[in-house]
Amino acid sequence: MELPPLPQSAAEAKALVNSLRSKPDNKLCFDCPAKNPSWCSVTYGIFLCMDCCGRHRGMGVHISFMRSTELDEWKPEEARRMAIGGNGPAREFFKQHGCTDAKNRYTTIAAQMYKKRLAGEITAAESYSSSLPRQGSDWVQQSPLTPVQETVHTFNGDASSSDASSPVTSNVVAISSTTIIGKKPLSTMSKMAVKKKGLGGGAVAKVDG
Repeated sequence: MELPPLPQSAAEAKALVNSLRSKPDNKLCFDCPAKNPSWCSVTYGIFLCMDCCGRHRGMGVHISFMRSTELDEWKPEEARRMAIGGNGPAREFFKQHGCTDAKNRYTTIAAQMYKKRLAGEITAAESYSSSLPRQGSDWVQQSPLTPVQETVHTFNGDASSSDASSPVTSNVVAISSTTIIGKKPLSTMSKMAVKKKGLGGGAVAKVDG
């Protein structure tokens, strides 16, 4: 079961409880057909009308602890218990165990079983929630970064032009930061001999590139 977030304040807790009143199962009193119940038995996580609330109060807080959705302040834990509970699950449980009498069912063994079941569901949900990875912590495995790749463009010139007026050109390398492909690092360009023609014959000069 997914555990609802724990409210951070009494105001948030009260807002959560009131939002639960809009669920179809919670729009009718758990013990009678009265509409729009505004009282809760926190013990069983159910919504009740004012008349049924009075009867629950008469049982004592050790049987049913009551809270008003409109008049009382709510603790975060109480609000979350109401979110885990609700009229629907409680009605189904008591029906399965044959406890349909609203006046007597809260002193039965089935009522004790349901309180333990509700507490167990909350504990299980809390354990599951605490085992999940947390954002912004070391528990979240970071995905490996995609390596930056470099595309190498080479423009070749004529290194041994027979025309003396032609300029001597060497390999020109342009690097764009798009992808690194694991190429060997660029090394110093090797020495190359350029044939230079002169008036006195064909002298050869070595030019460091």
